[in-house]
Amino acid sequence: MFGTIEVKLRPIRFAYLVDPNDGTQVRQSIQAVSSLWAGSFSPIVPIFGRTPQTWREGHLAAPSAKEIVLGYIDAFDLDVLVQVAAAVPSYVKDLGLELIALPDIWGSLDRFRFPTPNVGIGLFEILGSIFEENFRYKAKYPIEVVLPAIPNRLGLFWATVFGEIVAPLREIVDRDFTEPLEIKQIDDVLASYKTLFERNVVFPRRITQHELRSSNRAGFRQRAFAFFLDATNVQDIIDYWNLRAVGRQVVPVPKQLLKNPQLKDVVIGFLKANRVPWRNDPAHCDSANFVRARSCSMKDMEAFAKTINIAREPGDPSNDPFFGLQHWYPRIWDEWARDKDGVVPDDVFGVEEESIDLDSDENQQIRIPSVVPKFAAKYRFLGEHRCANEIGFRIYGQKDYLAEVFPKWNGKHYIRAISGADFRDWRVGRIEQPDGC
Repeated sequence: MFGTIEVKLRPIRFAYLVDPNDGTQVRQSIQAVSSLWAGSFSPIVPIFGRTPQTWREGHLAAPSAKEIVLGYIDAFDLDVLVQVAAAVPSYVKDLGLELIALPDIWGSLDRFRFPTPNVGIGLFEILGSIFEENFRYKAKYPIEVVLPAIPNRLGLFWATVFGEIVAPLREIVDRDFTEPLEIKQIDDVLASYKTLFERNVVFPRRITQHELRSSNRAGFRQRAFAFFLDATNVQDIIDYWNLRAVGRQVVPVPKQLLKNPQLKDVVIGFLKANRVPWRNDPAHCDSANFVRARSCSMKDMEAFAKTINIAREPGDPSNDPFFGLQHWYPRIWDEWARDKDGVVPDDVFGVEEESIDLDSDENQQIRIPSVVPKFAAKYRFLGEHRCANEIGFRIYGQKDYLAEVFPKWNGKHYIRAISGADFRDWRVGRIEQPDGC
């Protein structure tokens, strides 16, 4: 057979199934994602008993709870579901995806070995890599590692903005990494709000994005949002998290902090940075949208938007505005609508990959090497599911035609047929979108 096999490294895709009225469950999910590689791209899926009326758009009926859950799982093409809610519906279990409990991610921390999670790649491996790249030798453009203290007021919101390291893991960070990484504790996030979003500053949520590259599957559609929300509303916070997990640039605009000057400066800087001239016609620009959370009124969002006055730079050839107003939340869960709303989740990969050329029509067996990130290679043989490899191939031969696409089906007998005995380690996912499509 002839052709090429490509192996791409990517993180395991988790989703956290929560009761959308339980802020504690959402915060526990935030703490979990802040401890795993690519955690910031993991969606939080609300398990509704009955869909709230705030999900209605005009005269259209609200989607069912089942449609929402299955739609999110399909959109993010997930590997592992993490049960945070007390119970999950049978239609979730019937999908055949791996379902684990939240405590099973880390289990008990063994202080006599390097702590790694039971599944996925953990925080300490990432911090070790950050040290090797930025602190073992003095970097020309150093990064600044900070741990913002989460305030009691609006605590869930702030945890969602910056990420949060749970106490047992934080003890290890303080003990083993604070001095080598020169980690700074930020006690007043409001006073430091603007500086915390500078490009060279990394906090827990940004740390999880270490050595990742994303592939945009939404084409040239909307890439940036200013999300107007109620920072005390748990469902608004879930929506804020998921909009960012898609891979979009999102700045939160909580109505409780509208009078804060640093918040307004961050919003203005964000809107200016995301007003991008068209390549072939600089008189026109793409810009960010203000998106209204379900619990907020359009009137309140419009009132704040009117206070945003941005002066054009001298010589600006475009009269296009710096932002638009959007009254509906992008429909991530809707297969038909997510492309129209520009929220098809990005494909997120590590930097390592392999390519195998096949140049024989006689050999019917192929050995495919596994690819792991270099910074986690030392612990690759611990037996846990550490990361995923996406395998794509173009194969042809003189005698036989071989299938290049498998149907997306999770049945055990089907997976065993294509993978041999270790069928639990394989999954058929979505077809990767070619670049530019």
